[in-house]
Parts: sequence; C-alpha cells; structure tokens
Amino acid sequence: MEMLMKEPTSTRMSGFGRRRFVKTLSSIGVSAAAIRSLTPTTLAKLTEKPRQEVPRVKAYRHTNHEQVVNEGVRPEREPIHYTIPRDEWAITESAHDARRSIAQLINQQFETDLKVAVETGQHGEKQIRVFYPRNSQTGFSVNELRDALPDRTNGVAGKGGMDPITVEDIPVLIDEVGEKQYYYYYDRQYRPVPGGATYENGSYQHCTIGTPAYDNKKDVQSWVTAGHCFDDNESLVQNTWDTATELQGKVARNVFQNRSHGNMLDGCVVTPQNGTDTKYDLAARDSDGYQGVGISGALSKDYVKDMEGTDEQLNKQGATTANGYSTVGGVAGTEFYTTHDIQKGDSGGPVYKVTTGSFSQTADIAGIISHSHSDDTKKWHTFMTDLERELDVTI
Repeated sequence: MEMLMKEPTSTRMSGFGRRRFVKTLSSIGVSAAAIRSLTPTTLAKLTEKPRQEVPRVKAYRHTNHEQVVNEGVRPEREPIHYTIPRDEWAITESAHDARRSIAQLINQQFETDLKVAVETGQHGEKQIRVFYPRNSQTGFSVNELRDALPDRTNGVAGKGGMDPITVEDIPVLIDEVGEKQYYYYYDRQYRPVPGGATYENGSYQHCTIGTPAYDNKKDVQSWVTAGHCFDDNESLVQNTWDTATELQGKVARNVFQNRSHGNMLDGCVVTPQNGTDTKYDLAARDSDGYQGVGISGALSKDYVKDMEGTDEQLNKQGATTANGYSTVGGVAGTEFYTTHDIQKGDSGGPVYKVTTGSFSQTADIAGIISHSHSDDTKKWHTFMTDLERELDVTI
C-alpha cells in the first residue's frame, strides 16, 4: 500500500472509484482542470506514471464543429490532453505559487492589487515581476513597495499533496510602468462576420472582433471582444468606412474591470442584430474574405503557462497591425503578455494557437488583446477561458 501511495500508476488506478481516483491525482499535483476531464481510460492513454509525466489540458475543442458552423448550435467540446515532465511542472507551478504569495502580500500590506507575473529570466530561471504604475494614485511609493517585498522568495509545487516540491530563491523584481494605453483595419464588410475583423463602436472608435462564441444565456451565437471598447448597451457596426452604417451588434454583457493597478478582465459579449451572422473563421484581406482557419475552441491557461519561457509562439490578429507571432513573455492571474506589434485599433482581437492537420488549419483562442503601458513593449491579453467563465459563453 505504501508503494501505491508513493508511485500511483495508471494500471493501479484503473480499478479506483471516482472519489479515490480524483483524490490520488490531486495528491500528486494534477490541476483541477485536468482532473475534471480525466478518467482511468484517458489517463492510461496519456501515461502509465502520472506522477512523473503530469497530465495537463492543452485546449477545449469542438466535437460538433460542423453543426456549430452550419447550424449555429451550442458547441460541445472535449479536452485535449498532454503531459509535462515533473521537473518542468515543479518549476512552473512553484513560480506561480510564489506569484500568488507576492500578490497576497501586496494586498495585505497596501490594501490594493498590483499586476504580478511569472517570467523566465536571461539565464532560464523563473522570476516574479511586479508592475508598479508610475504617477498613479496607489497611496504608496515604489520605494515603500521595495521595502515591503523580499528580493527572493520560495514557491511550492503540489502544495498540500503527498509530494510537494519547494523551489527556493525565486527572484522578485519591480518594474515602474507608465499609464495604460488601450488599443482602439481589416476594413471591409464581412458577411458573415468572423474573428479579427474591424468594427466601430457607438463612439466612433475602432476595435477588433475577437472570436465568435455561443452566448449560453441568450442561446445564440455572438462575438467576444474587448470590454474597454464599449459602454454598456452600446452598438457595434462592422462595415467599410465609405458605406452606410447599419447596426450589426449590441453589447449584451460587459465584464471590463478598469483596475488601474492589478489584474484585469477586459471582455464583453456582443449579440448580432438585423440578421447578421457570425463565422468561426478569421478575417482575411483577399477577395475571399476569410483565412480558412476554423476557430474550434479555447487554449487552456495551463498550456499558456507552460509555453512561457519556450520558443513556442502564439499568433495574433488586429485590425491595424494584421497578423503576427510572439512567444509568451509572462503570465499573471487573468492575463498574460507577449511582445507582438500591437497598435490602436487592435483591441479585442484574438491571440491564438494554430494547429495544422492533414487538410485544414484550426485555431484555439488563448486570449483577447487588451492593453500595454506607455513605455513598455509588453502587450497584455485577457485569458479566453476566464472570459468564457465570466461572460458565460463558449467558443
């Protein structure tokens, strides 16, 4: 029995009941997102030794994609799993445990939130970076912040489990950053309207549609874009500049939280109007109008965390700067940043991972373009999975 607890295997766990199966996976540090979707059968297909090869969820993809595209039905999705070596898992998860501890310490000391992210340093080590907004009304100085925080801290992967791993001396850095800049042209008329197309809000500002998504409250296909582009109940017009404007959408729910210092949620769901349809594709500038990249689901937060510090890249699409590629530079609570070229008009656009199959390409949406700081190359995006939960939508 002692060996079973120390080294659970898929073979041994195949006879477990659900409660024991879940408890065992939790004890070795498997995330709640992965546990919810794993069964003894799916685990056995992934690995025989889940403690050494930790199961994760990469994305949540349509199982009824054709019906979603052709009939407008609610998406049904399945998790796509992968594994990560335990030493890599320990480095990533301990750093995020340290990030949460630093964020909590700031909140306790100053009764406010600052953005705190995990990054990979020049020598490949994980580090914690705190973003202090210069010239803001935080009520405390950057020197007071430096005095309150340690230069280095520890983090624990698998905290509360049977085999936690502590990583010591994780560097804690502080950046002073300027004011936030929000990005307000795939400037043609798209019918139906895909992700990545430009639109104009009721205040004549231009942003980018992120992705089609199913509104679970209204039972209708809709769009998700940046919440800061809209006031409540504002309208959306997706047209070329020189044609008569006609209402194509109206904001249903907006969860934009204009937190001047801490993690943000920047998203809203827009309901189509006047018979306008959505399209699970990305806008193109050629005569066809669409890239032929089927939007088929959402990329998981764990996968983005594991991408940080590697050479693996994410695509982005903005109405001003078009397509681009970048690695993941850092991951905070509800946000992550890249160094994509992003300018005004790109707000709301999709950040995504392309998978190339034998006959087609599909995109898993990682996030929605949100903002940067005036003196910084870091471009921040809201996690799509967080927006799905808060807006009650499903890609």
